[in-house]
Amino acid sequence: MNQVKVLKQDEFYFRILVTNESDYFGLDGLIELSGKLPSTIKTLGVKVANPICKIYCMTDNHSDYMGIESRLSVKTEMM
Repeated sequence: MNQVKVLKQDEFYFRILVTNESDYFGLDGLIELSGKLPSTIKTLGVKVANPICKIYCMTDNHSDYMGIESRLSVKTEMM
């Protein structure tokens, strides 16, 4: 049976995209990157693939989300 989660008004999900040119590429790099995220961002899972690895995240703090790209030199994508 499928479950549907109703999001709170200020809750949103996004992906962090890590290319194979990044220092954070691969499982060890994703773990390191996850440790550098603000505490308001919850890591839900990772997908290791070539040429792009993804970290799936959730937060309710928009300003922390907005600072990820510039502070950690990665791309993000809303889901």
